[in-house]
Amino acid sequence: MSITSLTAYQLTAMLRRVDPHVARNAGYGGIEGVHLDYDGQNLHAVATDRYTLAVARERAVGTAPAWKLTISAAEWTDDVTALRAWADSHP
Repeated sequence: MSITSLTAYQLTAMLRRVDPHVARNAGYGGIEGVHLDYDGQNLHAVATDRYTLAVARERAVGTAPAWKLTISAAEWTDDVTALRAWADSHP
C-alpha cells in the first residue's frame, strides 16, 4: 500500500495558505479548486482565482509514487472545512 503522510499542522498550514486564492466562480479562468501535487518528497497545493496565485509546499513522508489531484471548489468548501476543523483540533 502506498502512503503519503504529513502532520495535521502541516496540512492545515497548507490549506490556510491557499484557501483565499481558490476561484469560487466558474468561467473566470481560475483553477476553480485546489490542485495537489506530490512529487515523491513534497506535497504542493496550488490555487488561483485568476488575479492571485498561491503555492504552498510541505515535506511529506511516504512510499507513494508521484500523484496529482484537483479538488473542485464545491468539494473544497464542504470537505476541506471539515478537514481543517479536524486538523485544528489535532495540533
